[in-house]
Amino acid sequence: MGAPLRGIIVYIPIIAIFVLFAIFITYPGVLNMNETAIGNEHNDLWYHMWGLWWLKHSLFEERISPFKTDIINYPAGASLYIIDMVMGLASVAFQYAGGIIFAHNAAVMFQVFLAGFGTYLFLRHLTGRGPLAVLGGFLFAACPHFLSEMENCITETLNTGFIPLTLYFYFRLIDGGRRSDAVLLGIFLAITTTANWYYGAGVLFTMLFHLFYGYFFDPDAGVSRSLILRLAAAALIFAVMIAPTAYMLKV
Repeated sequence: MGAPLRGIIVYIPIIAIFVLFAIFITYPGVLNMNETAIGNEHNDLWYHMWGLWWLKHSLFEERISPFKTDIINYPAGASLYIIDMVMGLASVAFQYAGGIIFAHNAAVMFQVFLAGFGTYLFLRHLTGRGPLAVLGGFLFAACPHFLSEMENCITETLNTGFIPLTLYFYFRLIDGGRRSDAVLLGIFLAITTTANWYYGAGVLFTMLFHLFYGYFFDPDAGVSRSLILRLAAAALIFAVMIAPTAYMLKV
């Protein structure tokens, strides 16, 4: 059995734990995936579900920009700068498979799972303690901010799981990681920023502060020239990936 396959098998119990946790947090949504949407129908549920549908409809059926439409606020139309690109794209296959309610519920459950599992990976790397990392995953995935936004159904604020994953690959790179960690750092920073600009800015400032402190005040932090080059490569990947969304927002 190869090393990559062994590495995947090791995580199967952890993945199962956080899948069950996602079902528990969103229960009883799993019992009626096609008819009952997770969230409060008196808040922003239908508004953001419409946004998921609109992204699929505009990109894959009308082939137009999802950030502008004339089917609301007629005849002037409206600019949809808050459209949730990441969850919307992730939900497209589920929309075609089971409809918008099924896609919404699957996306919310996935975000609970990702928040927990991403935090587990991050904390396991920092502490080396598996049980503590699992506990941290539970606490982050069920934090008051996430639960309140799940109730409100503001989908872009549910994309919290990309935050710990971005930091995980950042600290892997800081701790002598491989080139692949630089690539994954750039990818996940772009996904985090596209999913929620506030989250992306927060993660970026956290990394910049850590680098600044390490370079000027902690000689043992490992901020070397080779690390700077790999971070520059990650920054290039990040810039290329967010450029299309930034361009569409501009026009």
